[in-house]
Amino acid sequence: MYTTIDWHIEDDVGHLVLNQPPTNRMNLLFFEELDHLTSNIIPQSDLKALLIYGKGRHFSSGAELSDIIDSSAKESESENIMFERLSINNRSFLNIYKLPIPVVSAIKGICLGSAFEMVMFSHFRFSSHEAILGLPEVTFDLMPGCGGTQRLTELLGRAKAMEMMLSGNSIMAEEALSLQIVDKIITKKELIDFSLEFIRQIADAYSHRNIPFYKQRFL
Repeated sequence: MYTTIDWHIEDDVGHLVLNQPPTNRMNLLFFEELDHLTSNIIPQSDLKALLIYGKGRHFSSGAELSDIIDSSAKESESENIMFERLSINNRSFLNIYKLPIPVVSAIKGICLGSAFEMVMFSHFRFSSHEAILGLPEVTFDLMPGCGGTQRLTELLGRAKAMEMMLSGNSIMAEEALSLQIVDKIITKKELIDFSLEFIRQIADAYSHRNIPFYKQRFL
């Protein structure tokens, strides 16, 4: 059904797999397909939980900046077009966050830029030991544009979030754990299996509550 995303359901768990290895880049087509999936397919699917991960060694290197900038530069009113696209991307991430089911991101390898923004909109984040996370946009004279500025501030507080965004520095899994950006570190080999077992347990525990999961977690 999609070119850049492998979407399938196994035992009532939806698998949203970024499917452009080795880096699973997020180009224009990816964001178009993600918008369709999160707006039309996932909300209509009978799911108990959603698991997000990347195919192969990495989660994702993030947005294909040259693709987005070059495409916008060819059209009139390019700033308005860029703003509209970023708004759609943010809507896709919010659609994930506001699902009434638990959402887990399993992170291995690199998870940068809009990919890091995406995982911040999941309810739980598990990573492998060698995972690298960050928002390097400032090094390209840009800023995170898909809602990551708000989510990182909610997770870290204003001062630490500003430091991370304005430096553009990436962090390893251990630091991400100490900052509570990720909830647990798992070996690469066990990451997906652990995430599936965890998400099924959580889904069963909360299935009787008639409250969206992103609100349930904080009750």
